[in-house]
Amino acid sequence: MDFETWLLLGIFSVLLAIVIRLDDIYKILSKKNKKNENISSNRY
Repeated sequence: MDFETWLLLGIFSVLLAIVIRLDDIYKILSKKNKKNENISSNRY
């Protein structure tokens, strides 16, 4: 394959890895926010 093809594959694989990582981080943050909402709702 050509160099450009390998370069495009590399760029897309890096972007995919970043998107997957951000999705995991977002899930973790949303779980923490739900816990904080439950704690604050129990106070009132």
